[in-house]
Amino acid sequence: MTGLAEAWFPLGPEVPVVVDPAMSFGLPTIQSGIRTDILARHHRAGDSVADISAWYAVPEPEIQAAIRFEDELLPSAA
Repeated sequence: MTGLAEAWFPLGPEVPVVVDPAMSFGLPTIQSGIRTDILARHHRAGDSVADISAWYAVPEPEIQAAIRFEDELLPSAA
């Protein structure tokens, strides 16, 4: 045990967005390991949540959580 967090759920444990140093070099992902920024970019490009869900074989609520997470980051990046 290192005393460091193994995984962090920035929106709370009930939301499937996780920051885990063992996945995607610590970039935010949904629990299946797909980066939130990739999923949100698909949506911003006009792809529907249903289509993204089908392409990645991930439930729609996880896609929606990734999009919400990334949308919350945008104002702080400006």
